[in-house]
Amino acid sequence: VLVYINGSCSYGRGIRGDRSTIEDNYIRIEDHSSCYISYAIESYGDGAPRHSISNNTIEATRESYGIYASHADIEGNHLSNWSSNNNDEWGIGYGDYNVIRNNTILGFRDGIRIQGQGNEVRDNHIQTRYWGVYSDGGGDHVIENNTFDKYTTNGDWLIYVTNAASVT
Repeated sequence: VLVYINGSCSYGRGIRGDRSTIEDNYIRIEDHSSCYISYAIESYGDGAPRHSISNNTIEATRESYGIYASHADIEGNHLSNWSSNNNDEWGIGYGDYNVIRNNTILGFRDGIRIQGQGNEVRDNHIQTRYWGVYSDGGGDHVIENNTFDKYTTNGDWLIYVTNAASVT
């Protein structure tokens, strides 16, 4: 799947599939729009049933999220910035009740943003310019056994959690 947005206040989606199994895809997305953010994979759920986003290769640049999901098992994905332009968004973002495990995120501005309740972030390799894992939305979270590489002196914390009920 190839998506190119050339600055015309549009947004793109590589794959949009709520409560779906999304696996073994190659997605390259480049968004030059300053109005909206595009998503390589976007998938929302409510937990009945849980859905899976696994073993995808995502190359995203400029204003492009890698994966934006809730109530998902997000495993074994390889996300990278493929061009000489910066990626100015999150590798994996958003939701409630995500299990984010064994992913590689390289060259994004920010790594993983967890919001809401019950997220697990385990065994990921995250190379970022700013945030590694960020949460300001409350809930209970597990952040465990991740590897972080910060390749600039920009930004703040590698792990930042506020307003959470508990963090392990």
